[in-house]
Amino acid sequence: MNRQIFTVLCLAAFSLIGCNTATPELNANQMNETAQIIAKLSDSIQSLTAEKEEALRFSLETNELSQQYFQDLKIENPSQIVMNALMELNVQQKNPYILSEGNGRFLINKIRILNEKWVICEFTDGELWGDLLLEYHIDGNLQPTFKRLDEIIHPK
Repeated sequence: MNRQIFTVLCLAAFSLIGCNTATPELNANQMNETAQIIAKLSDSIQSLTAEKEEALRFSLETNELSQQYFQDLKIENPSQIVMNALMELNVQQKNPYILSEGNGRFLINKIRILNEKWVICEFTDGELWGDLLLEYHIDGNLQPTFKRLDEIIHPK
């Protein structure tokens, strides 16, 4: 173990000595290449940030008007209320909002709350996959109710 540490330290020392004895042109070239790499990485970060913002466009978390709706009703954590109620449907024998028939029991595995009125869910039975669009309302007792709008089963 000590021998490995000694070897790594020696290699690091030789690298540093080599950097100090390099010609100024080499250091300038290395700095230019590094600057180009940093510029490309910065562009990639900006692109990914823009893609993330676009992906979250239809989301309660980024919709200020929908958030204001729940603030006016003094409902805190509406997303958690809705998600908990939908995930509780997974313990039932059959989800009452999924009308399609599958080889097994359909379970909701992903939920996106779009705004103060709609939620979309992805569901699967392990073989078939689908999407479910629901309308929801949270009453004064913080109990959500759902109305099925539509669903789709994706072809294999």
